[in-house]
Amino acid sequence: MKYDKTGMNTETKKILFYDRNMEVEGVYELGENSKIVFAIDIYTQMVHKSIFKKLLLRKIANKFNVDINNIVYNDELKRHEYILENGEIITFELLSEHLKSVNKELINELESQKRKGQCHSKSLFLGIANEKSNILTGYYTFENETALHSVVEIVDENGTPKILDWTRNLIIDEDIYVKLFKFNTITKIDSSLVFDEIESLAKLDIDLKTYLTFRDELLKDMEKNSQIFGNSEQTKTSKK
Repeated sequence: MKYDKTGMNTETKKILFYDRNMEVEGVYELGENSKIVFAIDIYTQMVHKSIFKKLLLRKIANKFNVDINNIVYNDELKRHEYILENGEIITFELLSEHLKSVNKELINELESQKRKGQCHSKSLFLGIANEKSNILTGYYTFENETALHSVVEIVDENGTPKILDWTRNLIIDEDIYVKLFKFNTITKIDSSLVFDEIESLAKLDIDLKTYLTFRDELLKDMEKNSQIFGNSEQTKTSKK
């Protein structure tokens, strides 16, 4: 039985830490929720792009019978809207539109495929940048694929919980996000705590993904075994 440097069984870690970008191979009919997710994912890459790029993305959407025309920008309310066939409206915003003061390289990343595969590190960045936020790590499901994913939870000025998802350039109501992505949270971390905690855990050579997924268990072990890990005073923080 093989273990990694943190003492975790490598086969268990492979199963728990399975990451995959939301890419669909072949041609087949997507489920209704998946169509919405796929359409939003493509749409949030189309903003500020050339005609050629937009045509290419539309071709990809058509391949899976996904209609991007269901998404419009409501200029009066300053928000993007996905209009369902039954008239229901899913509203969302682009994360890139709220980060215009950040360097242009990050904005270009958000509006392209380069944003994929960075959910853990970029959620850390977004969490630290937003006061009174939480970093959520859990599993999302797309069709028959389930993968580990991290996002940031905030509460807007109206008291509505929102999710910031870097890999989809998305700000959306948390209840809608959970429904669309079947997102199941397994760890919730107060963003204000991560600096001190990561500093403590870095001494044990524990990587970010392991921290975000097993944060509570790791800190409990450090407190119980302080004679092994050294001074654990820094790790005695309030846990969400």
